[in-house]
Order: sequence, then structure tokens, then C-alpha cells
Amino acid sequence: MIEFKKSEYQPVAELGKPVIYLYPEKDTEVSVKVEPKNGLSKSDPAYGRDGWKVLARNDGTLIDLKDNKKYEYLFWEGFNLDYKMPSSGFVVAQKNIKHFFEGKLSYIGLNEKEISDFMEFWYPKFNTAPYYFVTLMMNEDFDAIAPLKINPAPNTVIRVYMDYLPLLKPIKVSEPSLPSIERSGFTVVEWGGALHQ
Repeated sequence: MIEFKKSEYQPVAELGKPVIYLYPEKDTEVSVKVEPKNGLSKSDPAYGRDGWKVLARNDGTLIDLKDNKKYEYLFWEGFNLDYKMPSSGFVVAQKNIKHFFEGKLSYIGLNEKEISDFMEFWYPKFNTAPYYFVTLMMNEDFDAIAPLKINPAPNTVIRVYMDYLPLLKPIKVSEPSLPSIERSGFTVVEWGGALHQ
């Protein structure tokens, strides 16, 4: 059984597996704080009272300064109450979902590994309907959901938050204009999405 919700309002949206990648120009100790409106529910490595403190290497490898373990990215989850799905987005046939995400995420500025990680988590969720409404919220909209504070400040930030709705048939929507962000200097990339309850 598939549940199709007509309303654009979803009372609770779980912020599903946002992950943060850090790419400094040289080995750098970095402090990272993320503050979703309704708090964190999960994190890896453990999110301390002052957030994460890591040694970030140029290749993207992170060493947590509390446990000295190596990580590929910082992972967190949380909740956003009274969430409203944006009305602008894209209508995509299920058979074209993989091509759609690979193209849009590459255009935005994600690299192959980041896109592969995104697809590994999200692609299996797009198998219950013939069409999907998909919206991609960028830096400022993601900041409104979960402010991100990084010290030292990065030169380039790419945050993308995805939301989607299964459809029985295509609908007419206005498509947003997505930015193509050039990565330069200390770069931070984050992707995540909504898991509706």
C-alpha cells in the first residue's frame, strides 16, 4: 500500500542522514556546530556540548579529536517540526531518478564520491511510485532548517537539502533555478533530506 499525501504541510520531518564533508587546503583543526531547530537525534562521531572538533585533512579525511578515530564525514540527524515543503521543484519519472540526481548534484558542485554517497542512501527510497516531486533547497534554505557554524570559516559552502513526494501522475510545478557553485579554498559540502513521519 502506498500513501500519497496531498498536503504540502507535513507535521514532522526527520532530517535524514545529513552528512558534512570538510576539505581544507592543509591539515586544519576545525570546529563544527549544527543546530537543527528541534535538536539532534543522532550523530557520528558523538556530538559534544561544543559540537564536533576534528582534524580535517586536505583529502577530506577527518580525525575526531575526542576519540582519535578516522571518519569520511560528520553524520547527524534531527527533527524539524511544522515543516512546509517548498512548492517549486521538479517532477521526475521513477525511471529517470538516478540520472536526475547525478546531473543536478554535479551541476550544483558535488563531486563523484559525494554523489555516490547520496545515491547509496536516497536512491532506494524512490521505488514506490511512477513519478516524484523533488525539491532541492540550497545554502540559505538549509541554514533556515539547521544553521551550520564552522571555525575557521570556509571559503566555499555547498549545502543541499532534498525533499520529495511520490506521485501517481505528473503535476505542473515551477522549477527553481539552482546555483552552480565553484569549489575554491577551504570547501564544506553537506547533503541531506527529509524523511517524513
